[in-house]
Amino acid sequence: YKLKQGEKLAGFDICKFYQQNFSKAVDSFLENDEILDLRAKFYEKFYVAKKEFTTFCFLKNKKILSHHAKAYRGEVLRQIADAKVTNKDELMTINFENLKLVDMKKIGLKNELTFEICE
Repeated sequence: YKLKQGEKLAGFDICKFYQQNFSKAVDSFLENDEILDLRAKFYEKFYVAKKEFTTFCFLKNKKILSHHAKAYRGEVLRQIADAKVTNKDELMTINFENLKLVDMKKIGLKNELTFEICE
């Protein structure tokens, strides 16, 4: 947890370690569930979803937000939980506070929803 992103220890590649040791277990765990992926972009390579999933991208002043995106992921998760969302169809009906949906695209298995921050 205390390693900086991308840091390696004496040739130990944490990304490969996770892929080799946890991917099958995560696949099995998610087998019957829809996936809402709220990880930071950096961590997407640690586990690659094998089925369709939804993710969010946040823009501020038309630029992709990365450093403060965690706060917005937390906020949308709170709103999703408050609405008791159980599937993608319900997710798509939420009008998120302070966010405006500006783009939706499908890239392989990823459904990416892009929101402009309206604060």
